Amino acid sequence: HALKISTSFANGEIPRRIAHAASEVCSGEIIQTQRRFDLKLSMPDYYKIIEMKTAALFAVATELGAFLNEAAPETIGSLKTFGLRLGTAYQIYDDCLDLAGDEMKAGKTLGSDLRKGKLTLPILHLLLQASTQERDTICNIILAGDDEGINELVRRALVNGCVRSAVGTGRKMLREAQMQLDHPGQRQGGGGPEDQEPDVEGALAAEAVTDGPGGEQQPGEHQGVGVDHPLQSAVAGVQLAHEGGQRHVEDRVPHDDDDEAEAEDAQRPPPSTVVVTLVHHVFGS
Repeated sequence: HALKISTSFANGEIPRRIAHAASEVCSGEIIQTQRRFDLKLSMPDYYKIIEMKTAALFAVATELGAFLNEAAPETIGSLKTFGLRLGTAYQIYDDCLDLAGDEMKAGKTLGSDLRKGKLTLPILHLLLQASTQERDTICNIILAGDDEGINELVRRALVNGCVRSAVGTGRKMLREAQMQLDHPGQRQGGGGPEDQEPDVEGALAAEAVTDGPGGEQQPGEHQGVGVDHPLQSAVAGVQLAHEGGQRHVEDRVPHDDDDEAEAEDAQRPPPSTVVVTLVHHVFGS
């Protein structure tokens, strides 16, 4: 339908760019399906897949927002990079939600991606920090796909800080997206966000943690937790939507400080809310 609508524009560049984005999304989904249960999946492979299957749509929306408003080429490039970073951050957040979200609100069982053999960022972190013997055990659990083993991997990803690290990476991507609005025309260095260690200081909101059997820390019950540049309004509304939903992830991540104030409960926005908010602010600038 989007391709059909795009043909109404006199400028043929618009449907070409949308068609290219659609091709990227389809290719990304195909590659992800081909690499299910691929225990040799690397971090660069993971970032490439989510850039193709998710971030490409964000990028074409922000790029064309600038293009249709006849912005300078460097601004169009910055908005495209902004969309790539934002879309990548959103997918990382969605992957974290699969391990640390609220099953009732998400409408699915935690660990469903893992049961389908999709290796997401928190699980890749878990594999990287594991010893050779632990890695073999984790790989066997993933290949077997039994509920008890998958639930144990979900628990490990939470208590070992793997979800927290992924959340920090997502926030770093949002900062890089913001940088494109603060400094139009500036390009980020090559490679994925793991090329530089993410700054996770202050990345997590207040978290309630209860003691499990033997005093082991377990995730607690859900507690909840000026724009001057004309282009900055694009990221402002999206970040509000993102941060509201991100609290569902952060509320399930073990936190070192149990005395922090509880944050306000919020519902995770669906992808359509984020995209609509983004488009509204881009075209309303």
